[in-house]
Amino acid sequence: MRALKLTGMLEAWELQREQPQTHDLSFDERLALLVEREVLHRENRRLTRLLKAAKLRVNACVEDID
Repeated sequence: MRALKLTGMLEAWELQREQPQTHDLSFDERLALLVEREVLHRENRRLTRLLKAAKLRVNACVEDID
């Protein structure tokens, strides 16, 4: 997974190995969780990169708007 740069999937796989409740899931369910984690990881990295490139003066988020 490292060679394929699937770091989000690798982290999720390591968590699955540590949590016994995931062992009861089917192969398809476990694979879906791994793929979902990879997609989220990539989206988060993309957003972080875009925010850094935007060079905003103030860090703000939607939750801070009143």
